[in-house]
Amino acid sequence: MNIPNHIHFGLGFGFKYQYLLSTLLHALMTGNNLLSDKNKHKACQNYMIKKLAKNPNIHANVPMFMKNIKKIFPDIESLNYKKDALILLEGEDGFFEDINLFTTHNKTSKINFIQVKGSDTEDSSRGTLNKAIIKTLLGMLENDNNDIPFALIILINDEVTNWYYLKDKIDKVKMINTILEKFKRNLKISAFLKNKTITIFDKYLNEVYLNGKEEKIFDYFRTRVTDIQYEKIEFLIKKLDRLCIIVENTRVIDKLDHRLIYLFLKYHYGNDKLTKILWNIEMKSMSGQHTEISDIKKRLGKINFNSKRVRNMIFTKDSTKNTFKKGKML
Repeated sequence: MNIPNHIHFGLGFGFKYQYLLSTLLHALMTGNNLLSDKNKHKACQNYMIKKLAKNPNIHANVPMFMKNIKKIFPDIESLNYKKDALILLEGEDGFFEDINLFTTHNKTSKINFIQVKGSDTEDSSRGTLNKAIIKTLLGMLENDNNDIPFALIILINDEVTNWYYLKDKIDKVKMINTILEKFKRNLKISAFLKNKTITIFDKYLNEVYLNGKEEKIFDYFRTRVTDIQYEKIEFLIKKLDRLCIIVENTRVIDKLDHRLIYLFLKYHYGNDKLTKILWNIEMKSMSGQHTEISDIKKRLGKINFNSKRVRNMIFTKDSTKNTFKKGKML
C-alpha cells in the first residue's frame, strides 16, 4: 500500500463513530426505505435484538434506536443519494463540519452540519462534553458558510448538563449568555457603555427572543443607544444575532449507540460488503487527498443545490491548486 502524501493522525473514537454514521446515512438514502418498510424495519430490529441477546453485557434499546434515527434525520426516508442529497466528509474547520449532508429536499437547499463529539476513554466525562458543545457552537459562529440555510446536529456518546440539550428557549438563552461572556469580557469600551450593553442584551433575550417576538436585534439596539455607542458595540450585536440563529437551528443528541449503528449496517449490508465499505470510507477520509472544488460544486449542481449558494460557498484552498484540502464526497 502506498503511503498517502497527506494523512490525518490522532483519530480516535469520534472518527470511528463518524464514518459509521456516514455509512448509516448513505445506507438509509440508498436502502429502499429500510425504515419505512414495515417488514424490513421489523426484520432489522429483530436481527439486532437477537444479536444483543448473545451479548448480555451490552445494554441497548433497539426500538428506541430505530425511532431516534427518524427523529434525528426526519427526512431520511424520502432523501435519495446523488438525486437530492450528498455527503461531504471531514470538512475544514471554519467552513464545514465532520459530516455535511447537503439536501435539496422539497426544493429547499440546506446543509445539515453534523458534528461528532465523543471518546471511548475517561475523557467522555460530562464536563469534557459540555466544553465540546461550547467549542462546536463557537466554531459555528465563525463558520464562513453559515449564511446558507442549515441545521447543526451535535452527536455525543454520553450525557451532558441538562440545559446543554437546548430543549427550550430558556436553555437557549443560558447557552447564548454563556458563549457571549467571552466576548463581553473583551469589550474595549467604557464601564458605563459595557454595563448598558449587557443590560440591553439581557432585556432583548428575555423580552424579545424568549417570547418569540420577531423584532430585529439591530432595530432594538438602535432605539436604545446613540450612533457612536452603536458603532462601538456593533460587532457584539452581530455575534448575538448570529448566536440566536445558530441555537435555534441546533440539536444536541446523545447515545445514538455506535454498536447499534454497526448492527444496523451489518444487517443491511452483510459482513463482507460492510467491511469493504467501512474500510473504503475510513481510508479515503484519513488519506487527506485533495479534492477539486470544481468537482464538489459540479456534484452539488447535479442535486439542484441553489446555484447562488454554491457560487458563494467558501472552501479552503491548497496554496497551488484550486482544491479542497480535506473534504471527501462519500
